[in-house]
Amino acid sequence: MPRNADAVQIVHIPVPEDVDLPPLLTQADSWVGHYQRVLLNVRSGEMSFFCADWRVYVPVLGDEDRGVWKSQYPGESPVNSMNAATRPIPELLMFFIDTWTRVDFPAAGRSSTPAWVYLTREQGDAFVASLVPLAQQLVDNLFRVPGTDDLEWSAESVAAARLIDAACSRYHQGPRGVETSPAGLINFADAVVAVPGLVRGEWAEMEDTLLDDAADVLSRSRYHLDGQLREGSGRPRDEGGGIGLKVYGARAWLYAYRAREADNRPILDAARWFAEPAHTLIGRVTADHDDEAVSVFAECERTAALRDGVKLVGVEGAAHAYRDELRSHLIDDELTQAREAVERLQRAKAARAALLAQIISWGDARYHSDNDAELGRRAGMTRQAVNQLRKALSDDVDSGD
Repeated sequence: MPRNADAVQIVHIPVPEDVDLPPLLTQADSWVGHYQRVLLNVRSGEMSFFCADWRVYVPVLGDEDRGVWKSQYPGESPVNSMNAATRPIPELLMFFIDTWTRVDFPAAGRSSTPAWVYLTREQGDAFVASLVPLAQQLVDNLFRVPGTDDLEWSAESVAAARLIDAACSRYHQGPRGVETSPAGLINFADAVVAVPGLVRGEWAEMEDTLLDDAADVLSRSRYHLDGQLREGSGRPRDEGGGIGLKVYGARAWLYAYRAREADNRPILDAARWFAEPAHTLIGRVTADHDDEAVSVFAECERTAALRDGVKLVGVEGAAHAYRDELRSHLIDDELTQAREAVERLQRAKAARAALLAQIISWGDARYHSDNDAELGRRAGMTRQAVNQLRKALSDDVDSGD
């Protein structure tokens, strides 16, 4: 039974008769490389033979050249998303066909690698038709990530993609059966059955971004997964030095786990919850909240959401982030304003001292030292401070400065 309940039936679409394929290459076209491909749409199930027009110049990819580029290079290699196991699978997959031998390839000049003459329309259609069972295995075993429209690789679908890729190699030149139990690959669902201790309860409380990060870590954890699991499901690396084990389906499993723990209630990200005026964080979380107070607040919010029939996720992280933002604001803005106020005060004091020095330098009898109290009153200083300034100015004159 297919793992992907929404899996489509693979349908081979022959190249239409009214579509002109580029001519097969000859020795005169030695500069041309691989231009024949297999295209597989994992959403529609359509599978076809494709030839880029090698006569068309394709510039280095830029925004203005995207249309030309896509017409000659449709689809995406599965390797890109398989190596980033939690990255959603692109709708259109592309496999290079390793044909490389020109139609007038001389027997005497045969390469040490197997010759594979570029395929005609009929040969290309027949070749793609032979890959349908593998393509069916690929789409049947894809994981659908709950709550999203994303598809995710499984160990079995990765194995099928590798077999399609191998079939397109000059060394195989066609499919060689179906591999249902690929060595060195494991679905995370099978991993937690074998080692229940891998499960972490906090996954049920994570919002999407953190859950995706957790899935990414699990998918890259082939070197530190449980030793017993690695021994039982891993595969010795070709270069030696231990056992390799690649994990697939972690994101789909985590989203399903979170949904189960929520008793299949609607899951709501805390950011959306707090965006509602009735649930705003303003005034309810302050810069003075310590971690314990934030945790108590988060638990109250989760309980309130449950009363509304909603599973709230990411609430504690959102509350902490808001509290930290308030603290940063106080540090960055309030302290900055205080520093600027001090600097303004220092400048004002310097200007006041300069003005008093100017007045004292006049030697005007009205502003004699006997009137320092009045000068101080007007300047907001004590009589003693004005007198000290007068003395400092007199000392400077006496010293010749």
